[in-house]
Amino acid sequence: MTPRRQPRPLPNRRAGHVTSQGQPKRAYRTVTEARAAAQLAWTLNRAELNAYRCSLCHQWHIGGERE
Repeated sequence: MTPRRQPRPLPNRRAGHVTSQGQPKRAYRTVTEARAAAQLAWTLNRAELNAYRCSLCHQWHIGGERE
């Protein structure tokens, strides 16, 4: 009798939802909310962040690596 194959693990959909510090990313419902958060980050910390639509959850996030 051949051994049963184990099912493949499902991809971790949350893997892309952490910051570089390992904290969960904040999701915004609209691009306007995300852009306002990016502007606030610039005002408070001079952090250049862009709003982008997430391909995993289809909500908006802010980050420095995407436009």
